[in-house]
Amino acid sequence: PNSKVLLNCLFTAKSDPFRSETESVDPIIINILQKVLFKGQSLDSSLDSSLNSRNRLSDEQLKTVKIRVTGVCENSLQLKEKLKGIVEGNPFIKKHGLEGEYGLSSDLEKNPLIQLYHVKCLLALFM
Repeated sequence: PNSKVLLNCLFTAKSDPFRSETESVDPIIINILQKVLFKGQSLDSSLDSSLNSRNRLSDEQLKTVKIRVTGVCENSLQLKEKLKGIVEGNPFIKKHGLEGEYGLSSDLEKNPLIQLYHVKCLLALFM
């Protein structure tokens, strides 16, 4: 590797020029949604407990988290039906048994990984 590039990365303390310097809100949103949709926690308490521990989030990031989490929770039935229709309408997914990759599986309630996929898909549909 080019030593000048490596030294430049070390001295600028930014190893990935494509990664945002601000914290991503997506993992926060996904964790809150999993708590609300699968662990029975209330929306308000999940938002409060998750956001109170995040001192580094800007006001804009806090607003984004609240809008997306609230939007998915309030529209979860419609989003779930839409997701089901999309997955069932795609013969490739059914042919290769990939329903779980889209968060639709018979063990959805027991499998945290399938729940993660499910929440990600609902969030994507909402956005």
